[in-house]
Amino acid sequence: MFNFFFNRNSKTVTKQLKEKSIVVDTQGIETLYAYIEQNSGISLKKSKILVQNYIVSLCEQNRISSFKELLVKIKKDEALFKALVDSVAIHETYFFREKEQLEKALKNYKGKESLSILSAACSSGEEAYSIAILALEMGIKNFKIIGIDISANIIRKAKESSYGKRSINFLPKVLLE
Repeated sequence: MFNFFFNRNSKTVTKQLKEKSIVVDTQGIETLYAYIEQNSGISLKKSKILVQNYIVSLCEQNRISSFKELLVKIKKDEALFKALVDSVAIHETYFFREKEQLEKALKNYKGKESLSILSAACSSGEEAYSIAILALEMGIKNFKIIGIDISANIIRKAKESSYGKRSINFLPKVLLE
């Protein structure tokens, strides 16, 4: 069991793990966030303590004592940068999220000979599958959907096509049978 403590004045985060404390210096957070945004497209806000705690956990796992040191390391280590992006990316998704938007977009292409759809930031695939279901229900038969996401881990999850109760909450019951 562990607790996170954030001291705004000292700009450090301490994670107490049993009797051992690890301190990560969070100075340089703006520069780190700017680098993440420039190289991944993910915009982070300094005020998001939860995101900061994810980064602190990554630092602790890799024995990195400051955000400045993390920045130096992610510039040299692509795998570490990908792990950082995975830790801060938000993967909020479920089937038929923004259903009205999807239906309106598909109506514009109903009757076309073929349709290619890019589902950017598709997370674990619920959006891409929702588009496919709606397209078939609307009589659109010749379509191709490509789902992409910045997180390799979440794309692996999408390929597994295994979803929990929260993801399927808005799926029509007939589709679950």
